[in-house]
Amino acid sequence: MLMRARRHLRPNETDNFGVLDAGSLVDLFKRITGALAESMIGIVAVFLVIGGVVIMNVMLATVTERTREIGIRKSLGARRADILLNSLRRPP
Repeated sequence: MLMRARRHLRPNETDNFGVLDAGSLVDLFKRITGALAESMIGIVAVFLVIGGVVIMNVMLATVTERTREIGIRKSLGARRADILLNSLRRPP
């Protein structure tokens, strides 16, 4: 009634204002944070897939390089023990 009187509204006019209580603000905050959390799950899933592909490519390149190196060592007469010992001493 006080708001209608301050805005000089007649009894047949509709309200041109709104009133929010604390409960509605809390609900709005919960909806916004819930939507953000759900979208973050999708974004994180995409980043995990991309990270997995990158790691897979690095490992593939490393294995391909080592395969070529091991083949050369074997062709020069290296024994399996020599190749394994060299792999253990090799820095990461």
